[in-house]
Amino acid sequence: PEIADPSPLELCDDAVADGMTQFDLTQANTEILNGLDPTLYTVTYYTEVADAEIGPSAPSYIAVPTAYTNQFTPQTLGVRVEDN
Repeated sequence: PEIADPSPLELCDDAVADGMTQFDLTQANTEILNGLDPTLYTVTYYTEVADAEIGPSAPSYIAVPTAYTNQFTPQTLGVRVEDN
């Protein structure tokens, strides 16, 4: 499907001040789907952009996108959208 590049998700660092914080990646789903019906598509996230082509069997698949802590700052993630 035609999808859109989402705006960056930006949050302030937590109290540890190490540059890491927890993100809910699914907040970007509406922007990524760009008007597509979210019940008809599955959005998955990956720490390696190239692994988005492989799908959920990829080693960098983010199993819990609602509670993802970045690995470094800034970090670019891969996104896969599949027609259900």
